[in-house]
Amino acid sequence: MTELLLKMLVIVVIGFILYLSFSTSKVKEGLTDLSSLMNNSSNSNSDSSSSSSSNGVAGNASAYQKAIMTNFTKLQDSMLIDKYKTEYGTILGQYSAYTQYLALNTLLNISEKEFNNNDITPSLEKFNTYMTSNKNIEEFRKLLG
Repeated sequence: MTELLLKMLVIVVIGFILYLSFSTSKVKEGLTDLSSLMNNSSNSNSDSSSSSSSNGVAGNASAYQKAIMTNFTKLQDSMLIDKYKTEYGTILGQYSAYTQYLALNTLLNISEKEFNNNDITPSLEKFNTYMTSNKNIEEFRKLLG
């Protein structure tokens, strides 16, 4: 029962992280909402917006880059990375250890019946999912420094 709750907690946390990343980005129907980025850049630099219309998105690459940096900074500030860096690192470390133990548990619980039937693929897929999750968690830890 507790293993099920922990799995659900991991799914909820991953979902929350995905929600935060998608809710702060300007995505419409799978494409970046360039119109809002162009409007922001045209307010600050009207010459670059005229070159954008004649040269496409690449003509306004510097304004686009500035808009991305602005959104990145807003997201980073909202998460209070500097203030809670240690706590975030601890949480990610615990998730990393947890996914490693889940992967190990999956390997150790492959039954003899699965070996005899050559049906270990589902267990190995589950193992690979845990190890991929662990690798991604470690990337987040590197991001925090």
